Amino acid sequence: TGEAEWLERSQTLVEFCLQHLHAPDGALYDGIPDRRAVGALAIPLRDLPVNAAAARWFLEHAALTGSTELVEAAKGVLRALAPNYRRHGLLAADFALAVYEALVPWVTVEVNVRPQDAGGLRLHEAALGYYLPAKVVRVTAGSPGVASRAIICRNGACLAPVTRCEELEAKLGEIRSVLAHQA
Repeated sequence: TGEAEWLERSQTLVEFCLQHLHAPDGALYDGIPDRRAVGALAIPLRDLPVNAAAARWFLEHAALTGSTELVEAAKGVLRALAPNYRRHGLLAADFALAVYEALVPWVTVEVNVRPQDAGGLRLHEAALGYYLPAKVVRVTAGSPGVASRAIICRNGACLAPVTRCEELEAKLGEIRSVLAHQA
């Protein structure tokens, strides 16, 4: 949602994963390794679809916080599982998307919403609803005298602020078109 409360909760979970589930090769285990476990339970799994989802989450969190360490952790997860992804067939689709998101500059949409402004809330919803890989939305509280607006940034450059959903969607569409031609 781009709200600070959820980002803080995400940070807590990220820290837990990196402290307790991080395998020596960079992947993530499916549970905390237990030396007392026996049989199959003694071998923690490094599940490709789950690790791909975690890598995407780490990259998204890093795009919101600027954490280069988390980008490296995500790339470590992907490197650890890269040798075996072909065995997973269609289940490797999320892995491919995670690799793509690890390689491209992320798009950040910062929506500045004036208090109790229905147009600002619609702008926030439009930013969240427009699908674009490697995109995050951050919401901030606007000032009463300033119109709600969204600013789109990518690769260190920001576009002019927009105040209408149609403008936001058009600019995101232009970015999507550029990315499609680069692929």
